Amino acid sequence: KTTTAVVANVVPTAAIDTSGGTLINGHLVLLGQEGSPVGLTGSSSDPGSDDLTFTWNFGDGTPTVSHLNQVNPPVNDPPNSPQIKPRVNITDTVSHSFTACTRSLTLTTTDDDAGVSAPAHANVVVRGNETKAMDGGWWKDELDLTHGHQDHTATQVECYLDVANLLSNVFSEARPASTIAEGYVVLKPDPQVPDRVREMDKTLLAAWLNSATGSINLNHTIKDGKDTWTFADLITRAENQRLDTSV
Repeated sequence: KTTTAVVANVVPTAAIDTSGGTLINGHLVLLGQEGSPVGLTGSSSDPGSDDLTFTWNFGDGTPTVSHLNQVNPPVNDPPNSPQIKPRVNITDTVSHSFTACTRSLTLTTTDDDAGVSAPAHANVVVRGNETKAMDGGWWKDELDLTHGHQDHTATQVECYLDVANLLSNVFSEARPASTIAEGYVVLKPDPQVPDRVREMDKTLLAAWLNSATGSINLNHTIKDGKDTWTFADLITRAENQRLDTSV
């Protein structure tokens, strides 16, 4: 008597290493600098004796990058694997240069039996290389597209706003600022908005935009009497105060 057993393929896993990431205002991101490649590491496991293909999507419109990791290099794994050799925590590395913006990375792995992992995601924040921070009034003019004297393109400003919206818990959770028009309203004095909210939001948004351009370093230290704060800690504290409805 013959018994036929059908063994289904098990899809691989995929993960992006964020252990070197930075926690800012409760948001875990991988930090980069415009013009400098960002190093990325992914991993995958598969109980089968399979070749694994790692595919990276950088979220910026550039082509995806794929790397093949063979179970028995340099030979491709045949349809019926000749040995039991599970793949455990197989790693892949890649580097990529981004413009100043925030990007959502995606990594998927595919085994040689066409099994595809669930996608893994991570956020990258790439800051610009500017050195001079600007005040809220300057940023108001920069976001006023009728002003005619912009130092940054609309695409660049949209990216800076993306950084602010990712790292901030005020924008746009408590105050819309995801578009240039919305950001302009935050920076433009509005008598309909209470003084405390108006001034805090203007200061906060300008600070986030300066951080996105690179003119304020997240680790920049600021002395407040006897206390010393990093910019990241101070803006987190300021946002908590802004969101405290009891004040």
